[in-house]
Amino acid sequence: MRCMKALLITGLVLGLALPAGAISFSQPWNGPIVMHLTNWDMGTIWTGPAGTYLNVNVGPLPPGLVRTASPGSLPGEDGWGVFRVDQILAGKVVGPNNIDALATILWSNGDGGRELVGMFAGLTDVNVIINPDGSFRVQSVGMVYEFWDQPFASFNDGAPGSAGRGGLLTYASVGTPGGVAGAVLWIGGTSSPGFLGNVGGAPPDIEFDSTFNPNAVPPFGAGTAYVFYDVLYGASGVALDTNFFVGASSVGPETADMSLQITTTVNNSPIPAFDWTALSSDPLDTFFVPEPVTMAGMLLGVGCLGRYIRKRR
Repeated sequence: MRCMKALLITGLVLGLALPAGAISFSQPWNGPIVMHLTNWDMGTIWTGPAGTYLNVNVGPLPPGLVRTASPGSLPGEDGWGVFRVDQILAGKVVGPNNIDALATILWSNGDGGRELVGMFAGLTDVNVIINPDGSFRVQSVGMVYEFWDQPFASFNDGAPGSAGRGGLLTYASVGTPGGVAGAVLWIGGTSSPGFLGNVGGAPPDIEFDSTFNPNAVPPFGAGTAYVFYDVLYGASGVALDTNFFVGASSVGPETADMSLQITTTVNNSPIPAFDWTALSSDPLDTFFVPEPVTMAGMLLGVGCLGRYIRKRR
């Protein structure tokens, strides 16, 4: 009887440990996870003579270099977008767009009547390299992001493009800022320095490194990007703020909590309002550690369940 009471208490503990309406995994998990994302991206298009241009975010642009801001961008902003988490898996990323073959699904979009969507913004391009073929590489800083756990089918999968933006981290159908009732802020944070290098060993440390060819013809890839993230707040912030990745910036050691390698394609939608610069679908690498109260509840429940099974035998 005591164990049955403990099991009931365990259920209460686990329930209280999660926000109301929160997504939940199909099994208890403490370890590496992969979040597979679909992303709708806006980015500045750079054109000009082939060459390397440093610190383009300071002062007037060098002669010949042209910056064409993307629709919906805020003043001085070079990158923003929205995304959806399609699946969360127990496992690891083992290469570009490649997940461990033994990974198991912990949660899929729509499970429990919930979806996990978000927005990133605030990227500022610092260094620009124009290639002879018209493609370009940018090294950027300053990303902020938020993931929102909200009722399934609230998100409009990138519609209505740039017209949906209302502020730095406000987009129609993303979280409570976007007018979604019952949404819970899952995690939020910033891009992390210390993993992608710098120029000449001096700040700023690059936080987002990408290449893009606006002339690429779908379905061929238009480019790649790399970014590491710090998790700073949110209902699951403690569980994902694990300092899983260790690096070093120009000012000393650095840690990060998530890593993403992106492969983009040019958006060729015939719908004018669906005006995203690029699209992508890639796995994000991170580590999940349940909060102490959740872990204690899980261990208590498993122990009592084992005792109950032994007595039944």
